[in-house]
Amino acid sequence: MNSRKLLKTTFQNKKEIVSVVFDGINDYDLFINKVKETYNIPSTEEVQIFNKKFLIKPNIFTDLVEQYLSSTDFILDVNLINDNSSYSTSDSNDELESQASSSQNIIFGSTQPQVIRTLTCITDDIFNQSQGNIFIDKNAYPSVPSTEEIKEYPEIKQLLQCNSLQNKDRTIIAKSIVSNILSQNVNRRLYKDDLLQLSQSIIEVFPSEVRETYYVPFTKGHLAKGKLFDAYNNKRTQLSAAGLINRRENVENKCEYA
Repeated sequence: MNSRKLLKTTFQNKKEIVSVVFDGINDYDLFINKVKETYNIPSTEEVQIFNKKFLIKPNIFTDLVEQYLSSTDFILDVNLINDNSSYSTSDSNDELESQASSSQNIIFGSTQPQVIRTLTCITDDIFNQSQGNIFIDKNAYPSVPSTEEIKEYPEIKQLLQCNSLQNKDRTIIAKSIVSNILSQNVNRRLYKDDLLQLSQSIIEVFPSEVRETYYVPFTKGHLAKGKLFDAYNNKRTQLSAAGLINRRENVENKCEYA
């Protein structure tokens, strides 16, 4: 359902309220286009959106806006990627850790590896696992569902009757798998190896599918992405907002980065 949002924004030394109609699917792109129009930013320029110096990733943009739009200090800061005045890694560790703790219900990302290394712990497990360099005791978690088990999920069974899959079907596949896993244990974590195994199972169930559609792990300069990654990301946000999980406790349990 379409809904109009009035969002407070800043760009360089300018401030504008941007009016944009969300469609629930392309909200981030719609916002970016409206921002460029409002501030006369060339369409070829690449921009990033920040809130309190945290980079907002497209896959959590809608949830973040829905949760914090009513807050009087919710402002979206627009930065050109090539702008030297953009947020850098020179911010103090204390400031970054404080902001991460106060934003425990939202999954933020960062394109700055130096920032990642300076933090001893981050409140969000998916941000940690996307970097691929945190110690994980895999014995603490059960194995992910097998290919045969995934085939038995009702939503998956229905899609097996389709001649070809649409983008919405791929989203359903990812959501179905993640929901089934977390329904057994809301505190269950999915890490890199888990997501790789699940994406492999998907292409075994649907041979015409491409594994990278469902998960591409973090590499230097590129954040993790994919349908499974987004589904897990969004589900954890929903569980946190509902008070069913507490991400803040992760700070005490996570070990330092190597």
